[in-house]
Amino acid sequence: MLININNISKLIITFVFIVLCGCQAMMYGTGKDINKVQIGMTTAEVIALLGEPSSVGVDSISKTEKLFYRKMGKVTDWEPLSYEIVIKDGKVIKFGEASK
Repeated sequence: MLININNISKLIITFVFIVLCGCQAMMYGTGKDINKVQIGMTTAEVIALLGEPSSVGVDSISKTEKLFYRKMGKVTDWEPLSYEIVIKDGKVIKFGEASK
């Protein structure tokens, strides 16, 4: 029985790709998590749902706080996307992918 090295190489590369993508998604979570956020949620509810943000910003002019999260858009993406959740008076007023 002959083993086709080319087919084995393709199988190994595919397996490595799947494992690496899965690791990223496990580390960051996916963008689906952001869709669980709802307008009107409190900061504490958001953190309970998504965990601690990657970073936090404050806009003194609009008097808002921004929670930034890095999540994989899809399991097969190579790197995480940035998402922001805008909080005003302790409640979510807007959320989604951060502007670039």
